[in-house]
Amino acid sequence: MRTVRTVKKSAAFAVILTAALFFYALFIEPNTLRDATVRLDIPDLPPALKGTKIFQLSDVHLGDHFSLARLSSIVEKANKLKPDIFVFTGDLMDKPNRYGDIHLIQKVLKKIKAPMGKFAVYGNHDHGGFGTDNYKKIMKESGFTLLVNEAQLLYSSKDYRFYAAGIDDAILGAPKCPVIPDNKKSHVLLLVHEPVLIKGGACSKTVLQLSGHSHGGQINLPFIEIPDLSHSSGNYKQGLYIKNGRYLYVSSGVGTARLPLRLFSPPEVTMFVLE
Repeated sequence: MRTVRTVKKSAAFAVILTAALFFYALFIEPNTLRDATVRLDIPDLPPALKGTKIFQLSDVHLGDHFSLARLSSIVEKANKLKPDIFVFTGDLMDKPNRYGDIHLIQKVLKKIKAPMGKFAVYGNHDHGGFGTDNYKKIMKESGFTLLVNEAQLLYSSKDYRFYAAGIDDAILGAPKCPVIPDNKKSHVLLLVHEPVLIKGGACSKTVLQLSGHSHGGQINLPFIEIPDLSHSSGNYKQGLYIKNGRYLYVSSGVGTARLPLRLFSPPEVTMFVLE
């Protein structure tokens, strides 16, 4: 008799716990926002670039589960932090061919202030749903430089160059490393939606690569393996890695894909400070 009661209590507890986790994953965690500051020691960084602040936003997935109002609040937060460089590492709209307020996105993104430039790359959702041209138009009208297998010079001195470079999406694009036109001492800030490590050209001089796509796994349960909702992330799920002499940071992003759930992978925006 006691065993039957114990089983019933355990079953009831499991049901309550599952319901609580589902409520949290659906309504609470996706609507939180973690903002982190990551300070990076960059060898041979010129004094003029020390303290440079880079703000990363990734994986917004505007749509039924992420509103323009939420994006606007993130823009306000970014502007208060006064970044020198603002980067967006892909996936602006969840379904570009079905998003009804596409004409309003520019009004929000135009407000972003970054004196050294605003840069973006394609994510797989930006190419998908016939969104390639729409995304390009939105980013251009919002004052962003869309980097597609190309590099842009941000700072130069007599014997040094600092570039921002971006690579096309690895799933639906045609990614390759841009070529840097000189052999001077250079550092490259590399933007790639998927956290793939590419060699050659500007990629060989990458000091910091910023990526997204993984959503940090989006749903993470201890002791239970759940396949990533975002594939093509390799072993780089979320956070800071040091690989082949470069920093790689994988943002968990702010939106959701496939399922409007987040569990133990809160949305994030990140500020990087070069030191």
